[in-house]
Amino acid sequence: MKANNWAICPKCKKKREQAQANLLSQVKTDYGKIAVSEYLELVEQSQQPLEMKHTLREDWEIGICEGEFRVSYSASCKTCGFSHEYEFEQPVQ
Repeated sequence: MKANNWAICPKCKKKREQAQANLLSQVKTDYGKIAVSEYLELVEQSQQPLEMKHTLREDWEIGICEGEFRVSYSASCKTCGFSHEYEFEQPVQ
């Protein structure tokens, strides 16, 4: 059996979460030090929900072939270049 899927990349998600944390830190640091309009814009940006796109392509194959149980998995992100592969084989008894 073969399949593919599009998912949220863990590396992109971590980067986005860090950017959000940095923005929240900037809101706290800049309070009272910048113009009110700039501050309110920062606050609004920091309250935006984390919207993530499905940029991670996952492909997998699982099944028994020629007396062996096989699992093959690969994932790669078209945005950041993250990739991961996994292979497993075991003789069927």
